[in-house]
Amino acid sequence: IIIVNDGSTDNSLAKIKEIQNNKIQIINKTNSGVSDSRNIGFEKSTGEYILFLDSDDVISKNYFSSALEGFQKHQEIDFCTFHIQHFDNNNQQLLLNADKRGTFQNIQKEVAGFNPVISTCPSAYIYKKEFLNRNSIRYSKKLNSPADKYFLMEVGKFGKGFLIETGAA
Repeated sequence: IIIVNDGSTDNSLAKIKEIQNNKIQIINKTNSGVSDSRNIGFEKSTGEYILFLDSDDVISKNYFSSALEGFQKHQEIDFCTFHIQHFDNNNQQLLLNADKRGTFQNIQKEVAGFNPVISTCPSAYIYKKEFLNRNSIRYSKKLNSPADKYFLMEVGKFGKGFLIETGAA
């Protein structure tokens, strides 16, 4: 697990340091934006799969096992995605967003067309690191808010995805 602390001013760094686990690597840096932070974490990673998880994201207990099962069953895919659930500040599920999912087919059309069913939330996708490297896909440091959409458009040029029906993000 690589945690990139992009100049946070809350108490998150102290909470992370309380966790005693040698599998957690913390990278502290001055604030330079989400794209730069994701790229730094990516470059430091050594695993086979990449998941970008933001501080306000939560993943289900079977998220990784569902993804690994999908990658094993569909070895031709470069990434997988999930259905998305949104929660309010009290951890209550927001039902108006209940049908959202990540994009995996016709990515450019779904993202550029602002398909209301599609989520571009980074934690809804797990990628093969080799695929991202082979196609030189990174987050654009010139972008902040639309960086997730741009990244997915790049993935859509080269990648083949699969929707995992369980393990919601």
